Amino acid sequence: MQNDLSLLHLLNTIRKTSAVFTYDEFGQVKDTLTYIKHVQAFFQHKPNRDEFPRLTEAAGGRVYVDPELLERLSKAFEGATGQLSAKAYPVLGTLRASISSKKSQIQSTLASLTSNLPPSSLPSDGSSTVSSLNGRYTISVSPTAMRRVGILHSRSRTSKTVYVEPFEVIEATNDLITLQEDLEREERRILRTLTADVIAEYDDVKRSLLGCGLLDAVRGKALHSFSGGCVVPAVESG
Repeated sequence: MQNDLSLLHLLNTIRKTSAVFTYDEFGQVKDTLTYIKHVQAFFQHKPNRDEFPRLTEAAGGRVYVDPELLERLSKAFEGATGQLSAKAYPVLGTLRASISSKKSQIQSTLASLTSNLPPSSLPSDGSSTVSSLNGRYTISVSPTAMRRVGILHSRSRTSKTVYVEPFEVIEATNDLITLQEDLEREERRILRTLTADVIAEYDDVKRSLLGCGLLDAVRGKALHSFSGGCVVPAVESG
């Protein structure tokens, strides 16, 4: 089987710990369910059932995936980035756009501030730079300018340069942090809901995984017999 039975172990772990699938784990879930769907579709095709009666018997209704669950997972994540889809969850798109806009506003303000600092406010190297410390934006200035410019966050090892958060961006940064927290909270809620949706199908998924494993074993035996030129022995009575 493409993903072996590693997903079964993962599902058991999630059930026992009430944890939430990571983005990578959701990718594994989706890939495995897609594989099960292809196996299911193979045996739903009558010519395949007729050509492979023993495999069909081995499948025996064991292989099934909820199409709604697979569709929901397929739509939930963006193919290029793997992150939750703004199309499926518009509130995420709104929050991401607000965060991007707020960052642009802050960066524009910081650029204006650093380019218009008087020479007396510049650090010892003669130019002010923008940094991010613990989610707060700072600019480098001389110690004598610190109180006029903003709130101190750090100093250089020589103490000849200080890193302050300009008063002009404090409120905007607070707004940005709130937006980021709102986004993280909403993403966690969605991931937890999707995890619960998968776990609700645990019995079907487990049966399908074991069924696919059985089919792989039968297929492996068949391939081995073909490669070895094996034949069914003729048994005569008497």
